[in-house]
Amino acid sequence: MGDYEKAEDNLLKSASLDTNSLNNNYLALTQMYLNVANYEKAEDNLLKSASLDTNSLNNNYLALTQMYLNVANLDKANYYLNKVDSNDNKYKGTIAYYKYLYEKERKNYMSALENYEIWNDTYIDETMKKKEENILELEKKYDQAINETKLQELKISRLVYIVILCLSLICLFILHTLFRNHKKKMNNKIISLEEKINSINKELD
Repeated sequence: MGDYEKAEDNLLKSASLDTNSLNNNYLALTQMYLNVANYEKAEDNLLKSASLDTNSLNNNYLALTQMYLNVANLDKANYYLNKVDSNDNKYKGTIAYYKYLYEKERKNYMSALENYEIWNDTYIDETMKKKEENILELEKKYDQAINETKLQELKISRLVYIVILCLSLICLFILHTLFRNHKKKMNNKIISLEEKINSINKELD
């Protein structure tokens, strides 16, 4: 048994103790065999991984397509490319791109060009969509910032009004107090004068 087979055996034994790590171990084995260009073993382990996680089927098929395109195994590349769900718009651009590479390798340039245009249009649409989403997000943040600024200004204005009102009330209270004190003093003076006048009148009598 070679070193890589031993590594595979050890990884699978490890996975038997922890089934939650089985998928990750298959992916690790896939990468290991890719590194040594053992594409059949890489394919086998990637398919085992896909069988455990059906949500990743399309991604795994695309990965296998790319792997076989890289080594010019066009039959295998086309086989896995055709297994990708073409009804899912999420993969429309990627499928078109791999078809473009596939047809170009087959020197079927018209079909390659058609798929390249599909990929390019999809890429542009997705890019524009992302840009529009980013613009909308920026506008939303800008509007939010403006609203927060206006709210802050309103709070400050209210605070200023409250301070002015409080100062006005304090001033009125002070003026009222001063006026009362002044009035009281004047009344006291008048009373004092009246008393003096009365006293003088009594003396004259």
